[in-house]
Amino acid sequence: VAHPRGVGAMATKGLSFKLLAPKDIASVLNMVGVHPAVSPEVVDHPTNEIAQSFFQALGEFAFDVDAQQIKAQMPSLVHHWGHQHVEIYDEAMDVLSVFRLSRQLALINLLEDFSMKDMWEPTPKRFRVLLSAMINFCRYKEGKIVVITGMKEDLQALDAERVELIDRSSQLERTLNIAQDQHARELHDIRAAEMEVQRAQSEVDKLMRQKQSADRVVEEAESTLNAAKEKQRQKEEHKQRLAEQAASLQGQIAESAEGVEQEIGELQDAVREERRRLEERTNEKRSRMQRDQ
Repeated sequence: VAHPRGVGAMATKGLSFKLLAPKDIASVLNMVGVHPAVSPEVVDHPTNEIAQSFFQALGEFAFDVDAQQIKAQMPSLVHHWGHQHVEIYDEAMDVLSVFRLSRQLALINLLEDFSMKDMWEPTPKRFRVLLSAMINFCRYKEGKIVVITGMKEDLQALDAERVELIDRSSQLERTLNIAQDQHARELHDIRAAEMEVQRAQSEVDKLMRQKQSADRVVEEAESTLNAAKEKQRQKEEHKQRLAEQAASLQGQIAESAEGVEQEIGELQDAVREERRRLEERTNEKRSRMQRDQ
């Protein structure tokens, strides 16, 4: 909804900002660098050149931007007008750039009826209201700029810390990759060594089993050898006893050869006598049997 542009529409009691005196407005304009120097009388008697100059200075200061940057963001008009009437184009673009900045400042301060007429035909009272609105935002911005600057410094510090942490993280990641590669190589060597140890242990186990088998063979051989030695010892003892007996018998035979012959004769006589008795008994049995028949 468009508001009427009369003084009533800009009544101070309905404004969301403080209506400044001309001298205060002049002081602010001089502070932001308007040339030539601004006096309160100039604020009370505006022209279209003064209005465009003041609006441009406050808009550029408020948004930290140059009007030429705004002009560069309107390429569609170049295609529409082409390269004809260059001077008219530049002048129109300058006016449109200032208008865009000024209208945005007015909208921020809830002045929705700002139009090109405020630049072409400025009236003292409305001009003063518009300047007060723009200065209101500039002061708000200056009040916040300290906080914003502190926040920007904190952001820069945090960003620097972030970059440092990223560098450190990258360095640690490279170190980790190197460590992982080394670990992989060492792990491969460890596995190879473990396999070698397993092969060696298997060979040791095999040799231990062979040794145990050889030990059993040795024990059996020693047992057989000990048994053979014991048997040989017993044979030697028996042989020795036989030799002693033979020697004793030889001595006895040598000492009593005649006694032996006598004993042989006696034995022969005893044999003949026994044969004779056997014949007699046999004859008696035969005779008895004949009688019984």
